Amino acid sequence: MHNLFAEDYKSNFSTTVKLGDVRIDMRTNGPHETIVPNRHSHTGYEVQVALEGEYCITFGQQTIRMCAPNALCIIPPGCRHSSEYAGSGVRQMGIGLRFGCRQRQSPEEATGLLELMDMLPKTEPVFLTDGELCQTIRRFSEELAAPDVGSELLLDALLRQFYIQMFRALKAMAGPQIRDRSDHDKREDRYGKIEEFFHEHYAQPVTEEDLAKYLSVSKRQTSRILRQLCGKSFHEKLEEMRMHYALRMLTRTDESVEDIALQVGYTAASGFYVAFKKSFGMTPAKYRRAHSVEKKAEG
Repeated sequence: MHNLFAEDYKSNFSTTVKLGDVRIDMRTNGPHETIVPNRHSHTGYEVQVALEGEYCITFGQQTIRMCAPNALCIIPPGCRHSSEYAGSGVRQMGIGLRFGCRQRQSPEEATGLLELMDMLPKTEPVFLTDGELCQTIRRFSEELAAPDVGSELLLDALLRQFYIQMFRALKAMAGPQIRDRSDHDKREDRYGKIEEFFHEHYAQPVTEEDLAKYLSVSKRQTSRILRQLCGKSFHEKLEEMRMHYALRMLTRTDESVEDIALQVGYTAASGFYVAFKKSFGMTPAKYRRAHSVEKKAEG
């Protein structure tokens, strides 16, 4: 961490974090109320987090509604976008990121993050609804705005936590085909089994006890393992997987929303509607229409 306590740190903060063989350069002007209504893009990645209130980010025909406290958007380089207020009391934080590789000092230093660099979005934004991920940035913004004893160490730790959480969230979204190369690592093997379980059983009325039996551990251990490896509870992970398949069916088939709800494990369409709107800030029908417009524009 460098120049943390410079006179202008609140409006211009930057640092470099090294995680094994990955180097991450970041910059931010801290939490603020101003949004940018003009269409623009960045040469690096931008992560936007809704800290308070609601606002919208528009990418061509697609509009993402950013609702605090669990909305985060990863915008790739060159992706043009603009923002507009969706209510009062808006407070958000934008973080500029550049990723690179560095010389690995030893084989033991490998983190598995380098293999996940391909998960970063290339042309389209990625929208995440992850309360714990956003909470990490919220804690970072609060410490940045009011530094105290040990702030440099705390800010560095929070950034490291955020990057790891972000990569794990991207890995979870990508599906079961993404695997770290550390096949003999016990934690990664267990993570793989968890992913396989949810991909195989997401459409069934499964419980945490079923996953515990699948992993051959107790229910209490299962809850702890899910938090450590996925950053989510059993219900949150199951809902995330159901949304993953629901999005694919909405954009790739003409099946009704009601049929899709049943196929991804909801016993009633009403429960699916509530879960979908909570995750993406819009109804399934609106999401389908938006992506249908995108496909026609691309065609």
